[in-house]
Amino acid sequence: MAVQDTAVQDTATDTDSLLLLESETKYTLENARAPLVAAWLDARCHADPQYPSATVHSVYYDTRDFRSVREKQNSDYLKSKVRLRWYADADGKCVGNAFLEVKLRIGSRRQKHRVETEWPGAWVADQPLTSRDLLELANTLHTSGVHPGIRIEPALEVVYERRRYIEPATGDRLSLDSEIRVPRTNPNLLPPANPAPLRTAVFESKSLDGELAAGLRPLVDLGLRKSSFSKYASLFQHVTGVEI
Repeated sequence: MAVQDTAVQDTATDTDSLLLLESETKYTLENARAPLVAAWLDARCHADPQYPSATVHSVYYDTRDFRSVREKQNSDYLKSKVRLRWYADADGKCVGNAFLEVKLRIGSRRQKHRVETEWPGAWVADQPLTSRDLLELANTLHTSGVHPGIRIEPALEVVYERRRYIEPATGDRLSLDSEIRVPRTNPNLLPPANPAPLRTAVFESKSLDGELAAGLRPLVDLGLRKSSFSKYASLFQHVTGVEI
């Protein structure tokens, strides 16, 4: 299987491959408090009209010396992540195709390339992280110029439960991610997976100014704290025990 010919390009009309430039602000909270925050958001915000909830699966790619992890560890101004993402419904059934995503951060600003692949999510879920098909996906990035000259391969899979909202006064896009876990790793790169979820959940606000909307500020009293939290880096530490 292969990525479609339209892979990783910028266009003003295709939202799946559009280069996004926006402020993304993250907040952390205790995973145990996520149901309380979800109930608060349910009562005061609009559920995302297209994708209100899903289980998110992502295979993260990295170099053999874990360049992406080190960028986070060193608080680099420029950071990059490559992942293959797909979704499952409330019954755990994978739906639709997987998406190739290249995420670049320049300070607090975010640039993201996203394109739908020809691979069904269910097919990706069945592939070992040592799969040649998954490894060769990186070649698409090499030839596209988005991630030139760097050999990357699947490192681990991240899974979490996501709820998405729209803030009614500003239209800001919100998400709440809980039960963040790593069900499998690439045995050529990492120790076996630690399936226990992290004790941390993540709330994200995507807006033009990077500020938390006034109507959302009571969430601070429910335990939200601004953070540069990285799911990938945190689960790397969860599996390896290496401090980030």
